Amino acid sequence: MNGQPGAIPVYLCHQDKRIEGVVHAMPLPPEQARKHAAKRNNARVIKVARRAKRP
Repeated sequence: MNGQPGAIPVYLCHQDKRIEGVVHAMPLPPEQARKHAAKRNNARVIKVARRAKRP
């Protein structure tokens, strides 16, 4: 959007109103990215384990 890398257009809507905006995606520092990936993977493992327990 507008030639900006990592700019993501977003629209916030409520009833008949709409606000247009832009979210700028920025890479996380490597250490933070590893922690985030570990949390996300752990959540997936828990979700799969819960599904397996269902009758």
